[in-house]
Amino acid sequence: MLRRRVKKRLIMQDNFNDLRVGLSEEWESIPQQFIQDLISSTLRRIEAIIRARSGNTQ
Repeated sequence: MLRRRVKKRLIMQDNFNDLRVGLSEEWESIPQQFIQDLISSTLRRIEAIIRARSGNTQ
């Protein structure tokens, strides 16, 4: 997700500092609820992987 958001930025990162700033800005803009939802779904996703024996979980 973070990679896609940084790639979408209109200003291309010309150097390491520009990339660092872009990453920081995008990281800060990720909604807290999205992060919390990912954390909350971790156990369910791990259980699905175990049930699928590392196969497809869909």
